[in-house]
Amino acid sequence: HVTGNVGVVQSSVAKHYQQQLLAQSARVLGSLQVLGDPANLLDDINSGVTTFLRKTKQEMTGERVGVGAGVGDLAGGVFGGALGSISKISGSLKDTVGSVAGR
Repeated sequence: HVTGNVGVVQSSVAKHYQQQLLAQSARVLGSLQVLGDPANLLDDINSGVTTFLRKTKQEMTGERVGVGAGVGDLAGGVFGGALGSISKISGSLKDTVGSVAGR
């Protein structure tokens, strides 16, 4: 049950839905295959950096034996994420060119 000026209520509802539309649009654009799935790329990089920092801290405090275990995780996150995105971009381009060519 809403009370108040009809114009104010309409304006408030319209503003809410505009904000929701923008938020959802950003999520959709963040996961588009044609862009190489940037959301997944950021997740891969974040995971690699987080694991690198955790393992390096463990090595420095003596909780983990050895040195440099996190470097592989860092490289895997950064390079694996980047190559995965490049692969998705090239796959999207292949599909686009194929559809334009009529294949």
